Amino acid sequence: MEHMRLLRDCLFLLLIGSTAIAAGTISLGQVRKIYVERMPNDLDQHVRIEIYKQFKDKVAVVLDRREADGILIAPAAKPTITTAAAAPLSSALRGNGDLMVSLLDKSGKVILWSDDLGDRDAMFRNIGSRTVAERIIHKLKRAIEHSR
Repeated sequence: MEHMRLLRDCLFLLLIGSTAIAAGTISLGQVRKIYVERMPNDLDQHVRIEIYKQFKDKVAVVLDRREADGILIAPAAKPTITTAAAAPLSSALRGNGDLMVSLLDKSGKVILWSDDLGDRDAMFRNIGSRTVAERIIHKLKRAIEHSR
């Protein structure tokens, strides 16, 4: 009898703990405040403007990372595969200069959305940061709207 009560209490605590963990996870459709990390070619400045223009009052840009639901990042370069056997596959799938953009949850540990926009250098040279930002936010907006 004592074992059954202990087992029931343990299962109850486990259920409460898993619910608390699930409650801390946000989905892409729930993002309402975005913090934009520094990006190459001052792209972050244009991205902030585009979020304001394209999302209107549905999603806001915050300047304090702790207030954000999501963190938008565009690392300077993608990580490369270092083994000799994997190098041909890596270069065939994507160039080292590709621009990848990701929206992370506020912890920075879960990717909510990600997109590979192609050759970073050619893109900035041919169309400029403003147009790149428009494309990024257009794709993000579409993804958020489809996940609601």
